[in-house]
Amino acid sequence: QALLFFCYSGLEQSLGRWCYTVLTEWNDIPLATAGVAASCYFGSIFAGRLLLGAALDRVGATRMVRIGAIVAVVGTASFAFGQGTVAAVGLVLTGFALAPSFPTLVAQSASRFPRSELARVIAICVACAILGSASVPYLAGAATRLSGLGAIPWGGVVAALLLVALHVSV
Repeated sequence: QALLFFCYSGLEQSLGRWCYTVLTEWNDIPLATAGVAASCYFGSIFAGRLLLGAALDRVGATRMVRIGAIVAVVGTASFAFGQGTVAAVGLVLTGFALAPSFPTLVAQSASRFPRSELARVIAICVACAILGSASVPYLAGAATRLSGLGAIPWGGVVAALLLVALHVSV
């Protein structure tokens, strides 16, 4: 579960920190359009937490996170392999799909672990999320030195696939 938090936070932050650069320099999207897309990415996380959180009881927590991870694969693939509007929409779709993951996974911890261990488990998971938020964007940037800016969206696809695999295994 700790690796799931690391991967989720790393993906969310990598996309957020690098999306403007990827859209402008790798996809040749105009600066203003890329700025709107980057803002919409963060807005989609906010909107997704509100809207998908409201639907959580009807869909179910496990199903919601799993569907979100699968949709994030589609979104990151669109961001990585699409051009122009397709890449921007893929980015926003990814933010929306990932939105309920963190709070839902934290809430699900109560049913997965004994109450006596819950505070420790959540602390470890949050620490791993912070570590992922700090290290994965850095590693994504370092990867650009080896294979260019494409490493960032392609790495996003790999991270989204890893999220699906980790969620299935938890």
